[in-house]
Amino acid sequence: AVRRAAGASFEHGLRSLRLPLAPLSATLVEGGALAPMAVAMVVTTPPREVLDLLDEMHISGDVGSAEHASRVEALGASLSQRLHASLFGELRAAGLWSVAMPTLATGGTGLSAPCVCAGLATARRSLQIA
Repeated sequence: AVRRAAGASFEHGLRSLRLPLAPLSATLVEGGALAPMAVAMVVTTPPREVLDLLDEMHISGDVGSAEHASRVEALGASLSQRLHASLFGELRAAGLWSVAMPTLATGGTGLSAPCVCAGLATARRSLQIA
């Protein structure tokens, strides 16, 4: 539905993306009828470090421990910060100061409240004029 609403220029922008996109990256494409300036295509695929941590914990049997929870929480907060910094860096480089949905990975990915807050803090800092 989003792609249909945006129209042909958005589709062209999507087809023009150089793949593969890096994990936690943000790329702006023309938003067409949906967003006259741009739509940010943000890659929320976990980087290798996440998969490595999960593999390490599974092999060691550390899954479910307090240590596991602490490490996952710290990594989640770091990833949320980096993801939002990437998005807002691209927006600023393009001279854009308006964003419709400034929080990422806060729904279906199941990030905890502290991880979401880390991303929101990055978004807030990015929106402040230096």
